[in-house]
Amino acid sequence: MSCFALPKRSLWSAFFALAALTDAGDAFAQPVRSSLGAGQASTYSQAQAALHEGNLDAAKSACDSIVRANSRAFQAYICLGIVADRQGRVRAALDAYERALAIVPDHEAAVEGLIALYLRRDQRQNALSLAGRLATRWSDNLALQALYIRTLREVRRFDQAWQVTREALRKDERFVPVLVEIARVALAQGRQELAESIINQALKIDDGSVVANNLQGEVFAKRGALQKALEHFRKAADADPYSVEALLALATQYIIGANYQEALALLERSIKLAPQIPEVRLALAEAYRSLGQWAKAKRAYDLVLFSLPQSVEVHYNLGLMYMSAGENFPDMSKLEALTQAQREFELYLQGVSKPSDKEIAQANLRDLKRQIDRERRRIEREAQSSSNPEG
Repeated sequence: MSCFALPKRSLWSAFFALAALTDAGDAFAQPVRSSLGAGQASTYSQAQAALHEGNLDAAKSACDSIVRANSRAFQAYICLGIVADRQGRVRAALDAYERALAIVPDHEAAVEGLIALYLRRDQRQNALSLAGRLATRWSDNLALQALYIRTLREVRRFDQAWQVTREALRKDERFVPVLVEIARVALAQGRQELAESIINQALKIDDGSVVANNLQGEVFAKRGALQKALEHFRKAADADPYSVEALLALATQYIIGANYQEALALLERSIKLAPQIPEVRLALAEAYRSLGQWAKAKRAYDLVLFSLPQSVEVHYNLGLMYMSAGENFPDMSKLEALTQAQREFELYLQGVSKPSDKEIAQANLRDLKRQIDRERRRIEREAQSSSNPEG
């Protein structure tokens, strides 16, 4: 926990699915399935541009106009699903994705959006049922097979994930999304050498793959090879400047390297693309905290807690913030800020069990106790001095 803590219950693949609108979904190449009439393609392009700028109302308005004129415009329904998801309107997002699937029953982007929502709401059986049913029905759609493997990993059905992978690779052994998803399965099983071999294979097939470069970056970051991690995260972000997963991974490495301004620029872009993702807000809060922008950091942390009220890790980060800010925190004295930091670390300790995590927080609490005692003695001395100026 050298930098900041991410919520442990997060489902990264679920949170990042469809963070930005593309014609091909998040990571999958798919056949062109045009259902847009004359003039509607231009309106749809405007909706995409609005989404990329974070202008959700304009994107919704453009897509609403398309579906009013063309009830089979599945692309517009996917756009409406993304907008609704970002706005926190879960039921509307589910409805929009389901409408898209009713028109194109094997549309990967719609399936990905539904699975992401199910997983984020801890409706794992719904996600598994949908992914399995469609992957079985459309067995030649390898993008759906990749989504099914992802879902099987999330529910820890690793043997079944390998079985689906073998069948998919018999159809196309060079399909990168399947390779990346099964590499993640191997990592989840602790099969590091096998996972790295699969990632290398994926990058040989497509060295510009966003998902493969992201995963390679994660592997290097965990190994402590930060420069190599940065190289792959930059490559992913350059390949897709609207990939929130790539932007967040790159920003996190910048934070670890104390390059806070560059991290902040990436995260402020990311929050426009995916305001519903707590990990983005948590990293944004960390960048604000590191730059001494205390009020902005506090607002971002509060929004994370609103989304994930059970996330004790956020209390650790809040403790660091109050401890660092001291008397510089708006509308707080130094003693008030240190006391609040103490409360946050105590809340964190109530929810963690790992000895190493407890040890770090307990060390911070011991330091805080010393600082609080010193500050109280200083206040007492000043009070005595003011009451007895001639003493």
